[in-house]
Amino acid sequence: MRQLKSIAAVGGAVALIGIWPLAVGQIGQTVLTDAIQNVNNTDFNVELVEYDRGYLGSTATTRITV
Repeated sequence: MRQLKSIAAVGGAVALIGIWPLAVGQIGQTVLTDAIQNVNNTDFNVELVEYDRGYLGSTATTRITV
């Protein structure tokens, strides 16, 4: 029983480490999208053109029109 708990704990830790970068990328995309939607300025417009969420990094392309 003790060995089964150890295996389950290691498996859970590996799963958490594996999914963590993807979860952080999703959170980052949500924060950026919300921030762009909350820009209330009549002088310029901000638009999210592309968001490429990778495993260890993300790239965002925005367009600002005046």
